Amino acid sequence: MRTKKAAMEMSVGTIVTVVLLMTVLILGLVMVRTIFKSQTENINAIDDSVKSEISKLFAEDDSKRVVAFPASGEVVIRKGTDNTGFGISIRNNREEGYYFGYETAFEDSNCAVTEEDAMDLMDIGSTLSGRYINSGEMMDSPIVVRLGVPEDFPICRLRYKITVKYSGQENAFSSPIGIHDTLYMDLNIKSE
Repeated sequence: MRTKKAAMEMSVGTIVTVVLLMTVLILGLVMVRTIFKSQTENINAIDDSVKSEISKLFAEDDSKRVVAFPASGEVVIRKGTDNTGFGISIRNNREEGYYFGYETAFEDSNCAVTEEDAMDLMDIGSTLSGRYINSGEMMDSPIVVRLGVPEDFPICRLRYKITVKYSGQENAFSSPIGIHDTLYMDLNIKSE
């Protein structure tokens, strides 16, 4: 009789433990899904705000050919941060439609950093080879240049030169007609 009672108590204890563990597992999965969903919504909100600000910058001055956001020309980023960046948009104020592209090049810094290391901070979007824009129109959506700064990168300020070219062919850099505009963007790297 005692063994049956002990076996029954152990079975109930095991069932309770399994139910509690499953509850914790489900709550953990719901929490992880919520975190990832909110991160995606935050990134989309940032992209929408960049598009809105760039449209405002073009609306303020009809003669602008290229705008970047932030308009201050400076991105402040902390070491160990990624998925931050700046937006670029191009307007064609020429007589006819052309293909436009841009190149980003390391220009200067106030620390001992190589050109290769400076360019490696750009995860994506450092170049655009050809985007057709009709006369009098601007890009449908700006390009966001994504930056990532590793933990071991020195605290400093870097300057990048963005050269926008135009061409009659899809690859604006293989046979450019000329330089459409040039602008500069500073990257200010701070400690954590």
